[in-house]
Amino acid sequence: MEETTSTHSKTGQSTITSVDKFTYNQVGALSQATNQINGGATEVIAQNIYNDIGQLIEKSIGGKTNQNRLQDINYIYNVRGWLTDINNPDNKGSDLFAMRLYYDRDTHSTNATPLYNGNISQVMWSTKNTNSSKFYYFYHYDHLNRITKAQFAGGGWWDRYSLKKVEYDKNGNITKLERKGWTNSAATSFGTMDNLVYTYSGSGIGNQLIKVQDNSNINFGFKDVNQTTDYTYDSNGNMTRDYNKAINTNMTYNHLNLPTYIPINGGSISYYYDAAGVKQKKVVSGGATTEYAGSFIYKNGSLEHLNHPEGYLEPDGNSFRYIYQYRDQINNLRLAYSDLDGNSVIDHSSEILIEKNYYPFGLEHMGYNSTINGVVNNYKQYQGQEFIEDLELNIHEWKFRISDPTLGRFWSVDPLAEDYRFQSPYNFSENRVIDGFELEGLEYVTVHHIMNGGTHITTLPATEYYKMTDSEINEKNGTPAGNYNAASYGPEGKGVKHVYHNRDGSYTGPYEDGTVRWDNRRINFQTAAGNHGLYSGAGSITNYRGGQDYNFDFQPIDWSDAIAKRHDEDYETARANADGPGASYIDDVNTYQADLDMIERLNTFTSGGKVEGIETPYRKTSSREMELSLKGQKIVISALAAYKKWKIDNNYGNDTSFETLGQKFYKDDFLNALIISIIYSSNE
Repeated sequence: MEETTSTHSKTGQSTITSVDKFTYNQVGALSQATNQINGGATEVIAQNIYNDIGQLIEKSIGGKTNQNRLQDINYIYNVRGWLTDINNPDNKGSDLFAMRLYYDRDTHSTNATPLYNGNISQVMWSTKNTNSSKFYYFYHYDHLNRITKAQFAGGGWWDRYSLKKVEYDKNGNITKLERKGWTNSAATSFGTMDNLVYTYSGSGIGNQLIKVQDNSNINFGFKDVNQTTDYTYDSNGNMTRDYNKAINTNMTYNHLNLPTYIPINGGSISYYYDAAGVKQKKVVSGGATTEYAGSFIYKNGSLEHLNHPEGYLEPDGNSFRYIYQYRDQINNLRLAYSDLDGNSVIDHSSEILIEKNYYPFGLEHMGYNSTINGVVNNYKQYQGQEFIEDLELNIHEWKFRISDPTLGRFWSVDPLAEDYRFQSPYNFSENRVIDGFELEGLEYVTVHHIMNGGTHITTLPATEYYKMTDSEINEKNGTPAGNYNAASYGPEGKGVKHVYHNRDGSYTGPYEDGTVRWDNRRINFQTAAGNHGLYSGAGSITNYRGGQDYNFDFQPIDWSDAIAKRHDEDYETARANADGPGASYIDDVNTYQADLDMIERLNTFTSGGKVEGIETPYRKTSSREMELSLKGQKIVISALAAYKKWKIDNNYGNDTSFETLGQKFYKDDFLNALIISIIYSSNE
């Protein structure tokens, strides 16, 4: 996609026209994004630079096209591809934010847990805000990588914002949590803020939280009203009352277990959703009405802000002001800034709008660098989620559930709880909260194949669903979300993990009993092009390893996979109906129309239209991985179509191959020839 134009109209408001333009480098990675509102000056949202293996190493942010960029963000990685630095905390220069991640080191002898699996042992950060000191968290974990302690230091303060202790039961429910923090409303006194003891249903062995006792007797952080029973639930496992938050009568939920009515502190908050569960409106009694229209957010009928990839815009008289945000390794908002005077230089003393720092599980620090310059925007904060502080509710709203950062738990059951019986359905990110995103479910699929020796007998239905973090994917030598994962949802390719069960116990070989087949790792454009863009079911047209016949029984993972599956089905039909010799999927001119049809479906889907003739996928929502997959599919299939059209126009048939025609095609269409050559060499 190179350009999109969006026109937004609302009764009583001026029409807004937003033009976004995108340019890509030679391997299809985004190199620049710009935005223009209502025909005004064009703003450069981001300019990206990548290294030779596709890692983003520099991002230049903000400013008009005739101005300097406002911030240059540099990224450094270790030899395993793990992020180690966002800018340089030892020498910030004009950088407003800098962070360093340590995986296997304890630089201050705090007994932080050294790790070698991608989890983070220590973090250091610094900003150009009022207090520009270096701050640290030193993390401690148990053998399941669950957080047990986070030691804070920096600014001459030791322990001030520490998570001193976290203990769990056998299901991963938190049983004890001790947190240091502020002990007065001005956040000028500090000590033990929370000393929590959790009590659960079923005489303490269930998963539903019944009561939390705060032995600190401090009502900052968690607020304890000392009820005998603090929490109640409905028959679906949704929390209905929280007496500690003054939710003293029942909340109500819809059929998707999303809250529709929260009575709190003598008032109420009402939510309205569309049929897919996307929030459309929030109404606070005696307060504001917020309407959500995609990227456009309205408060009390007036536009509050409009999102862009690196932050948001807010109305500024008859024009708009661009706000930009620094985010950390798990997408937490850390600092927002804006060129308020328009001179293309950020003055850290007046143009930093807000800074956010968090405990594990998402509770915000108070007492330093907390001055807000301008209008508060809570829309995308901890892990990119909206923070709701209306009527002192103080929760994070996720797509499927709500979490309480003071407790480190969700209000409702995981939608995939049946597939994760080894842990509590209320756990937050499996208590691995430093390097792991809360994935919100529905990520991967396991498929079981029955073999007889090396012969494929049958494939069982895909019924097992599971989740993996980027770190876990890397640990298995897979490909996490990124520039080159264009078809992957992990090391299995398009979300499919193939497990083989051999009926002949004496057989040893590629498909002996218990074998798990991981897809090829995608670490650059060559490995990506050779393994993406096509349906991943058994016998797909790029699957030479399994040797099975076509099998289109598996339900697609998402819309990208559904479009690819239809493409493979069209390939098979074209080959079956063709006269004359066949050829590889790269050279077969009989499949040219199938490529054109896939490109049309991709264009229709990415422009918001309804795509006809494809199977409804398992996951109907969008994701970062799906967006990358769609982009990669378009690059590769467009190159295939261009090559086949060139063959047809020049009267070349299936008896000629790219191996012999490549040099001629290079002369006529260098870029597409380069892509085809990479695909061709990776499939030899």
